[in-house]
Amino acid sequence: AANTVSYTSRKLVVLVRPRQFTVNFTAIPVNQQVTPRNVSTNLAAVPITGTVTTAGYDKAVVRILRDGVSQGTDLEQTLTYTGGSASFSFSPTIVAELHSYTFEVYLKQGATLGLVRRISDVTAGDVYLWYGQSNGQSDTYSGSSNAYLSPWVRTFGMGSDSATVTQAYNFWVQANGDVSTGFPCGIGQWPLVVGRRIVDTYGIPVAILNGSRNGYNITQLQRDDANPDNLADTGTTTYRVYNRLRYRAIQAKVANKVRGIFFYQGESDNNNAAQHVDGFASLITDWQVDYPALERVFVSQVHVGCSNNLVARDQPTLRDMQRTFADVYPQVRVMSTNGLTAHTDNCHFAFTGGYETHGLNQFRQVQRELYGAADAPAIDAPNPASVEVISGNRVRINLRKANSGITVDSASLVDFRLNGSSAVLTSAAVTPTAIELQYDRSLSGATSLDYLAHSGNAAGWVRNSNGVGLLAFSEAIRQMQVTLVSPSSVAVSPPGTQLPLQASATTPSGTITRMDIIIDGILHTSTPAVSTIQTTWIVPASGTHQIVFRATNSAGQTAEASVVVLTQPYSSPGGVSSGLTVWLKPESGITRDANGAVSAWQDSSGNNNSCIQASTAAMPAYRSNAFGVMPGLSFDGGDWLTGSSGMSTASYTKVVRVRLSSLTASNNILSSGAASSTTRHALFMASTALPRMWHKGDFVTSGTAMTAETDYTLAATYSSTTKAGILYLNGVQVGTGTATANTTDATYQLGNLSSGAFNMVGSIGEVIIYNRVLTSTEISSVVGYLNAKSLAPANTALTSYAAWSVPPNIPAGKDPSATAAANGNGIANLIEFALGIDPAATGTPQTLLLQKSGPNVEISYFRPTNRTGVTYQLLESFDMQQWNPVTEVTDTVSAGIEKRRYTRTVASQQKAFYKLRISMP
Repeated sequence: AANTVSYTSRKLVVLVRPRQFTVNFTAIPVNQQVTPRNVSTNLAAVPITGTVTTAGYDKAVVRILRDGVSQGTDLEQTLTYTGGSASFSFSPTIVAELHSYTFEVYLKQGATLGLVRRISDVTAGDVYLWYGQSNGQSDTYSGSSNAYLSPWVRTFGMGSDSATVTQAYNFWVQANGDVSTGFPCGIGQWPLVVGRRIVDTYGIPVAILNGSRNGYNITQLQRDDANPDNLADTGTTTYRVYNRLRYRAIQAKVANKVRGIFFYQGESDNNNAAQHVDGFASLITDWQVDYPALERVFVSQVHVGCSNNLVARDQPTLRDMQRTFADVYPQVRVMSTNGLTAHTDNCHFAFTGGYETHGLNQFRQVQRELYGAADAPAIDAPNPASVEVISGNRVRINLRKANSGITVDSASLVDFRLNGSSAVLTSAAVTPTAIELQYDRSLSGATSLDYLAHSGNAAGWVRNSNGVGLLAFSEAIRQMQVTLVSPSSVAVSPPGTQLPLQASATTPSGTITRMDIIIDGILHTSTPAVSTIQTTWIVPASGTHQIVFRATNSAGQTAEASVVVLTQPYSSPGGVSSGLTVWLKPESGITRDANGAVSAWQDSSGNNNSCIQASTAAMPAYRSNAFGVMPGLSFDGGDWLTGSSGMSTASYTKVVRVRLSSLTASNNILSSGAASSTTRHALFMASTALPRMWHKGDFVTSGTAMTAETDYTLAATYSSTTKAGILYLNGVQVGTGTATANTTDATYQLGNLSSGAFNMVGSIGEVIIYNRVLTSTEISSVVGYLNAKSLAPANTALTSYAAWSVPPNIPAGKDPSATAAANGNGIANLIEFALGIDPAATGTPQTLLLQKSGPNVEISYFRPTNRTGVTYQLLESFDMQQWNPVTEVTDTVSAGIEKRRYTRTVASQQKAFYKLRISMP
């Protein structure tokens, strides 16, 4: 050109367009991928497969670089074209280690290589999922987790509620704990801690995918089984957060190799244990399908707190169910969150002492479960194996792990709740295998022990040597137990009846060493070293008799069960029979199964106005000795019995023997079974301590409060003429009022109203309904009848010599003095009295019995168990000159006669003499 002289140099640039080729990959790693390793070989296969559709190439080549350095020779495969395409398939392996691998894929033509794809920073390692709600997300609330950042802890995709966003973020990145899981790199703080500890301890990269969603209950976290590939929520009816996490795992090519799932959820189930248990069972089932290599599920037990009392301190059932997941599912391990440093919202945690500590606690479990680390006593959270009474006022919590270095802060004692007893916890002690709780009184009646824990950072925790808190629990107290066999409940037996008596006993430790039957306070039968006792008893004169079965174990502990025998049935409640329409008596008419579930309570008024429950789940439970010596029915808040008739629609009187366990429940005690609020009648509490009456609204409210766990007789009268209502508590008038309408519902329901949500929590001992207004005097009679009925009958008085030495024992005109022999047989009256010898017998009975077996000699005698004011002393001598007292023991007792026994070894040719001295002060 004309202007070339203006340039100092001349260059010709030739742009050469490289030959184009098309490769369709069917398998190819992606940048920063974590490839699941084979845990046996510590290797991971990285498939690279595809099809070349551009002709002219000889080979497909894969080059592997480790930290940028080529590893060995290139992998080559000859391309064979068919129909214009040639396929290739490589499956190289890499080591699971803290090194980065690069894969370069080439097409080779002659000696020339053409780069098709380069994939950088590929690793091999282990894969874990996190699932649950906000504490599973573990966003930053206070303090940073950045010290745990590592290029070897990675994640894939992001946790989003949007299907579109979920599908758009299909790539691997380094994980970050402080960044919300709603961003591509966010995995949460304690997941990062677990991941980093695996990396540092075992030199293995880790992939963590967190699908947790704050505020979700367990039903919202379920798999959409009908549409598992649908990622979009359907309004507020179908949530598919499970589907989205599953999609991420599939896209990341890790779903088939997930080793563990960490699950932290339950707060939003709002103490609904049944919902949580069912939901968790469904998740376990689905996880095993979608993640077939799953080895362990690590469950975090939720802690007390969160907004609106989501995890209520006084309702430990859901947390106890979580505690037992490991007992139900062999792949589950449970970790406590009690004692962690809480955030100020009392729901989440600070990093230091909170999420960090929880991550370290979980890592110790992961080490043992998945990496072969040795077990140690303080890896798991302290967890009771059983709870038992070990003395009259001491409870032992037997721990599943011994020697775990338990410490019990004295401020933690308030977190233990004893059910069924008013005993107060005063102190705690620790042994290598247990925590022992000392109470201020006998634990008779105690049924279970709860560890409730508490919210916030207040002092008072029970921890092991690793600082792991005691799991919240609700555990039945194992005590010595005596089970009635015959009679198994209150019996009505006329005088002269030969009544079988039988009971059995169990003890949580040791053996049963003795069983006794005590009738009306007097020992009737006793047997050593047996766990079942049985005999017969002839029912004596009319009255009420109490039979007590007592067991003693090798530790000296005792347990009792008692039953009342009535010699004649009650004909009416306190003699008030006029107008009686319903009479539900505890001593008869209760239909129950082997577990005590009550399906019917028969009416004893003669009007057949019984009540029933067909649903097993809603049946109340039979409880012996619920009201003194009388049984009753226990209602747990979801139980009721319904009578289809018997309630007067005009004037009426209701009388109920009741004890409420909670005053926060609606506590409908004796109410209507009808659905219409305009016709219903109710005797209820309205979640207060004040009983009240209802006809189309409250119209009588008691001025006197009831106390939980206290027995009451509650009565309500109503006049259909004046519409006046009166409430009585234990026979005392406590409220009056006037209704706006009469009831028109003839049904009645115990423990609920209209089979709805107005349940009662407590016990009912007897129910009486009349079709008229009882007077205050009649109310007092009925109350007196109920009070007397629940009291134990007075013990039979022991027999003194003065009471015995009258006709017919000592005939009139005969000398009644103790030293005289009124019947002329030469045996003093006192001896006959003390040994139960019939004074009318003229023969001379044998008083001391001797039995010899080899060198052993047994001396025994029999005496009644109801004698008082007399002493017995067995004496021994070898020369008939010097007599020494010896100690005999009870052998057996039968029908009120005790056998006393003394055994000794007598040397060969030795003589021994025995006599029984009976005296009266």
